[in-house]
Amino acid sequence: MQRIGILGGTFDPIHLAHLMLASEARHQLSLDQVLLIPSRIPPHKQNGAFASAQQRLHMVQLAIQGEPAFKLCDIELQRSGPSYSVDTVAAIRETLAEHDEVYFIIGWDAFILFDSWHNPRRLAELCLFAVAGRPGAGTVDHRRYPESCPPDRVRPIDVPQMSISSTDVRSRIRDGRPYHYMLPEAVYQYIKENAIY
Repeated sequence: MQRIGILGGTFDPIHLAHLMLASEARHQLSLDQVLLIPSRIPPHKQNGAFASAQQRLHMVQLAIQGEPAFKLCDIELQRSGPSYSVDTVAAIRETLAEHDEVYFIIGWDAFILFDSWHNPRRLAELCLFAVAGRPGAGTVDHRRYPESCPPDRVRPIDVPQMSISSTDVRSRIRDGRPYHYMLPEAVYQYIKENAIY
């Protein structure tokens, strides 16, 4: 039986808090592999992405080089239309054995909005949820689990709190403030050399 983690996001850009989340989920849940999946058109983000899909894909590739348990997956960039998690997980499930486990890695701030997602009940049937607290959003609280997700589908994970966001990284770049140590070195160099933001 395989245990596969899925960490999706705009990754605009990918930063150290993303990698810490993936790493802790892998360790605490004994995952064989974590798929990092850049979204094509994030349904919940009104402004879309700032970097191109290919730039975001390349930044994820740079960020995970040297970590064999992390794998870049471009499934959402191959589809047209919005990137719905339920479609992505269903497609990944089709490539796995029936008894393999899929863990959707997510921050508490996003998980509490789960009921508003596209077809959340179906998604909860397809995978388990590795849920981590987020700075400013508090810790995982079973009393506030979304109605669409049965409590036995949730696996809280403990992740060191790193107050880093892609929005803040982009803002720092625009304002000429330091951002070097918020990113993997290769991603920092790529952004700097290509003036992405």
